[in-house]
Amino acid sequence: MTLKERAFIKETAKTLNPTEAVRKVYDIGSKGGSKTKTQEQKTASAIAKENLGKPRIRKAIDSIVEQLEVERQRAIDKLKTKISEAKYRDLNDGIDKLTKNIQLLSGKATTREEILTDDQIKTIIDRASKDSKSQS
Repeated sequence: MTLKERAFIKETAKTLNPTEAVRKVYDIGSKGGSKTKTQEQKTASAIAKENLGKPRIRKAIDSIVEQLEVERQRAIDKLKTKISEAKYRDLNDGIDKLTKNIQLLSGKATTREEILTDDQIKTIIDRASKDSKSQS
């Protein structure tokens, strides 16, 4: 494993953000270059994705994911006793963040980006229009 790969793993573990880890470890940025922020983001994301696909890095990242899953389960277990307390929301937010970090580090989508066809959009608009008319 190269020094940069080790640094990438360490930085990813610290920030839980592989793209940010790439920026720091690989010195990606516009320092003296002509890259725009968008180009910089795409380059960092591509390197992060490539790194996360390498088996030797994947093994190290998987152990981080396992630790996050343990922490998420601890938060879920605590929810049962915190329902009537204000900290319930904090635990719920923590579970959400842990879940997104687990998805990110596992190479899974963190957002849903379905593309609707024109027919699907028309159907949704028609249904909403009918619903609003029936409620009037």
